[in-house]
Formats: sequence, C-alpha cells, structure tokens
Amino acid sequence: REEAGAVSTAELVSALKLPQANVYRLLQTLENAGLVDRDSPGRVRLGFGLLDLGTPVNSRIEEEIAPVSQAVMRSLSRELKQTSLLTMRAGLSAVCVQTVESPSPLRLSFTPGRLVPLLGGASGRVLLPWLPARTLRHVLAQRSTWQLSTCLEVTIEELLASLLEVRKAGYL
Repeated sequence: REEAGAVSTAELVSALKLPQANVYRLLQTLENAGLVDRDSPGRVRLGFGLLDLGTPVNSRIEEEIAPVSQAVMRSLSRELKQTSLLTMRAGLSAVCVQTVESPSPLRLSFTPGRLVPLLGGASGRVLLPWLPARTLRHVLAQRSTWQLSTCLEVTIEELLASLLEVRKAGYL
C-alpha cells in the first residue's frame, strides 16, 4: 500500500519475510481476485478490484455517518475558517472518514481513506483516550518514548497519565 507504483516479488519476499513460494501463491490468489495486477514480469501493483471492497464502507459512511457529521463539520469550518476532519480508528491506525475544506485559500488538505498512525498527529491522537485498554496497550507497545509535535519526548507513563486526565475531563 505504501508504494505508489509496482513492487517486485523479491521486495515483497523481503518485506513480508515469507518464503518465495508462499509469496507467489498469495500473489496468484490476489491476482485472481483482482486485488493485484501484474505490471510487468516479476512486478505487481494494487488492483482495481480493491475499489469494490470499499463500496460497502462508503455506503455506511453516506448512510450512517454523513447525516450526523456534515452539518457540524461545515459549521466548524465556516466559523473557524479551518478544515474539519472526521477520523475513526481502523485497527492500530486512524483513518480520515470525511473532510470539509476550509473556506480560506491556505488550508490543510486531507484525503478521506488515508490511514495515519494513532500517535502520528492530532487526527490520530484525539482517539487515544477512548481506545479499549487492550488496543491502547498494542499502540503503546510500539515504542518506549514518543516525540510530540512540540519536540518534547514523553514516556509511556507520562502519556498514559495525560490520557487519563483527558478521559476524566471528557475532552481533549
């Protein structure tokens, strides 16, 4: 996913740390399902069949989330002259579900569907206080210290203490 273009099967073998035969079998299965395309001999890229996988999710956003969120997000963007983002947890990441662009010519641009680390910025970190304890442990197990955007380094204990304060206060 992180590669915009095609990748070689050798690169996949190395990145996945799987035997070459397993990677070839998996690629064949994914190709048959339209999830990967052969770009050239020995190179593959994500296939257009992936678009179909997103259809039920997009329908859910349009039917369940947009009717509740769009008016609030438009109002926030107008009032604050800032882009509004709605992010939700997707595994150990956050995903941008919707955006309303700022009316200002200088603005943050964020693509819906883009995954960001839960500790990779405000759009992910705003979700941390509300994660189930088990998920939070998995997120925090990735490192022993975290560098914030202010260039300050915090330990897991300091981060947990601040998340607890946020939870008690009910906001971030």
